[in-house]
Amino acid sequence: MSDNKETKGKNKVSAFEAARQFREKAAAQERERQQRENEKAEKIKKEKQEVYEKKLRDEKIELIRMKQGEIEESELITEGETAAVKMTFGKRISNFFYHNKLWIILGGFVFALAAFLIYDIVSKEDPDVIVMFIDSNYEIGETEGLRNYLADVCGDLNGDGESVASVYHMPYTGNDYSDFNNGVLTKLMAEMQNADAMIIISGKVADEAFSPEVTLTDLETLYPDNPNVRGYGFYLKNTDFAEKIGYEGEIDEEMFIGIRKITKVQWASLEEVKEAYDEAFPAFEKIIEDLS
Repeated sequence: MSDNKETKGKNKVSAFEAARQFREKAAAQERERQQRENEKAEKIKKEKQEVYEKKLRDEKIELIRMKQGEIEESELITEGETAAVKMTFGKRISNFFYHNKLWIILGGFVFALAAFLIYDIVSKEDPDVIVMFIDSNYEIGETEGLRNYLADVCGDLNGDGESVASVYHMPYTGNDYSDFNNGVLTKLMAEMQNADAMIIISGKVADEAFSPEVTLTDLETLYPDNPNVRGYGFYLKNTDFAEKIGYEGEIDEEMFIGIRKITKVQWASLEEVKEAYDEAFPAFEKIIEDLS
């Protein structure tokens, strides 16, 4: 009788132990299954993220190529599709200037040009002669001697009782970066596109600065026997120009004086340019006669 009780007790213990082991095994299997599911989900998420990031990179490359003009269309970028790229405020500003620097520079140039024209109109006097000096020689371009000489030789051409000459100095160097930063390109373009300064003194930078063979009048037809005339220029090297303006240096062999052609420009009609030419030519003729 006691043996039966012991056997039943052992069987009861074994049943509980088996049940416990089964539960633990089932729990372990569930944890392993859940871990595999999590790893699988994480792998899928990572793969999707990599695909998404690659898509963003490819679209950015296509956008850059389109903006630089390498391609006109892209199969990767559909109309109205935008890539949501999170950037800081500083990065957005930097990105804006990077992609729009050409238009910003152009806008700044137009603004500077407009400001110069307004200032020029407001501050303009009524001189008898205006000469544009396109050269980096400050000793000539900024000296009172040149203005005084022009005023003396030309006299009172507008009949206001005074002899006044203006010199618009354009210290053009040919270095686009420095000429732009110093406002030289802006001033030069403004003056060449209106009809104020018809007489020009320039030298070795002339070809690059304003293409004199296109811009200036052929003087050989006007002064066929003048030894200092070649093409569009009256050359100043073998004259007493330096002495008369009080310049102690050597006049460059390529320095000349010329007068612009009658052609329509951006901010003056053909009639206005012709009127300006007719007003400037008597002064130009007096200078040529005085230096010949």
